[in-house]
Amino acid sequence: MKTPASIRTFAPALLPLFLLCGIAIVSPFALANVETSSKSSNGSDGLSGANSANVSPRTYIVVSCNDGDTCRLKSPDNVTLKVRLVGIDAPEFGGKKKKGQPLSSESKSFINELVQGKSVTLNALGSDAYNRSLAEIYIGETNVNLEIVRAGLAEVYQGKPPKGLDAGAYARAEAEAKAARKGVWALTNYQSPKDFRKRNK
Repeated sequence: MKTPASIRTFAPALLPLFLLCGIAIVSPFALANVETSSKSSNGSDGLSGANSANVSPRTYIVVSCNDGDTCRLKSPDNVTLKVRLVGIDAPEFGGKKKKGQPLSSESKSFINELVQGKSVTLNALGSDAYNRSLAEIYIGETNVNLEIVRAGLAEVYQGKPPKGLDAGAYARAEAEAKAARKGVWALTNYQSPKDFRKRNK
């Protein structure tokens, strides 16, 4: 871009005056070049933050699991998170006056052996009425929720699946467990946890 003739004419005459007053003269074109350089060196808009595709998943340590589908986790900054394993429903424990369902203890032991004390990541898909995070728990590439269903120690949750959940994978895992008569599917009078809760309110 050419400098206008009027600026070329008066600039040399005005320069001593600006210098005398201590005013620094910076070309707007030079500023634009500095900003562009900053963006290109840092990746995006002059920010040093990494691209979201390069950010590692947040990890948690599993403290313990209360039953086959509910666990307590801790974040690196020591925040406790209660997670309801989404897409599954494990046998219910009873209370002081109520007997629990068959294999409820086995379901709890299975998940604790799988995840307790280990580093995991989450695929969080919302929260429930009890303010628990609805999530799939992963150890590496292993989906823990699916492993419990495959073992026959939880059934597929009988409700509307949240957006983002691969319901087909859970249905296939349950079909495999049923065909092999694993866990609850070997019981003569199996009752769904959903029906158990209704009858024991």
